[in-house]
Amino acid sequence: MIDKSILINKITGSKEAKDYTYAILFLLVSSFFAFSVIKPVLSIAVSLNKEAKELKQVNAVFEKNINNMVALQNEMQEIRSQTYLVDLAVPKQPSIQQLMQDIRASALDEGMELKTIEVTQSEEIKNVQLSRKLNTSEDVKSKITAKPITIQLIVKSDFDQAVRFIKRVMNQKRLKTVSKIALSKEQDKKGSNFLTINMEIKGYHL
Repeated sequence: MIDKSILINKITGSKEAKDYTYAILFLLVSSFFAFSVIKPVLSIAVSLNKEAKELKQVNAVFEKNINNMVALQNEMQEIRSQTYLVDLAVPKQPSIQQLMQDIRASALDEGMELKTIEVTQSEEIKNVQLSRKLNTSEDVKSKITAKPITIQLIVKSDFDQAVRFIKRVMNQKRLKTVSKIALSKEQDKKGSNFLTINMEIKGYHL
């Protein structure tokens, strides 16, 4: 009968048994290493990759906003030399005589007969508000409202003259609006038809 202890010593002492033992130990150590070290590293890598994508998106938004700001600055540089047109459109003073002269000249240039023209100074506030930025450390903004000057006029003309007159007035540098217009067809002693136009034009100042 074979002694069990001798048989066990032969089995465990053989080269094949030692190789299997080393292999099993290596697999156990590798599994532990993979679980305790590689898995956290992979988790960190995935998290960093996600953060990198988010930062890339944020960077794209910032880059777009910066480009928009640069474009606005370039536009401001281009129009800075033309800011005087704002003062011409809405002057600080009423300049009533100049306003009347511009309208009167436009009517005469179109061959219209100007029957009456009169000015009424209105204190009502136009709903167009201009915002002027003050040069203060607190970046305070004051609101300035454009005040209208109402001009009533009655002219004698035909329809085409009236259309050209309105276009000419609207194209002038001083800001104006046609708030009311009434047309009536009449006939002179010779039997020729003409229009009598009752019009209200508003110019604005600060």
